[in-house]
Amino acid sequence: MAAMQWAALAHKIRGTLQSAGVPFSEEVSLDGYQADFVFQTPDGRNHVVEAKPWEPTQGDVARAKRLASHLKILPTAGSYVVLPSLGTERPSEGVVSVKGLETLLKAAMSKPSVATKSPSMPTAKEQRIVFAAMPFAAKYDDVFFVAIRGAAKLARSAAKRVDKEDYSGDVVERIRQRIAQASAVVVDLSESRPNVLYEMGFAQASGKPVVPICSTSVDDIPFDVRNLNIISYESGQTSALRPKLSRRLRAALGG
Repeated sequence: MAAMQWAALAHKIRGTLQSAGVPFSEEVSLDGYQADFVFQTPDGRNHVVEAKPWEPTQGDVARAKRLASHLKILPTAGSYVVLPSLGTERPSEGVVSVKGLETLLKAAMSKPSVATKSPSMPTAKEQRIVFAAMPFAAKYDDVFFVAIRGAAKLARSAAKRVDKEDYSGDVVERIRQRIAQASAVVVDLSESRPNVLYEMGFAQASGKPVVPICSTSVDDIPFDVRNLNIISYESGQTSALRPKLSRRLRAALGG
């Protein structure tokens, strides 16, 4: 159900942006990250929007807030994570429902245009995608946003992951689709998570270049995986991981 829920949420966001009359693009590469949507307000500033079909539970709202905070590293004026529903809108923290996004857009469109030297509107184009198969615990967020996104940028590509703590049903199908679209797959084998191992196996079976990384003991990884050329990294040392990962990604992507 989750893949269908994401598609339904993305459809609502698309309709809201169209109704607001703002220029927007989908599946856009921004500084090494593939964003769901980017729209531009009349003042010429760009904003990024991510669609997450999460329930408005305390845990998922907290995770959405962390994601919105991480998205601030992108070269945009605002970043928003949109959930299907939300008890309390949190625009100042970057977390809104579709209705909250509509309110934000109305407010932005009601302001007069300001003549500024604004950035150009990014447009969707053919780009190499690096899929990240990894644990989604908060402690790994920097691994994605600092190391994997940064390495993808240096390798002239864009990183993408599927954010879901636990999943079943056709979320797996969405992951398969993402891997099929990817030019390479970075696999974080830390903690030897079964879902990550599954995604790595699917990527290998699909003939995708796989770059494995790990911050925990490789002895905990199944024997037929631990002999791969794994990049070891220290937890919290994601800046040191980025250049090593970038070199491997460039080699996997052919330069």
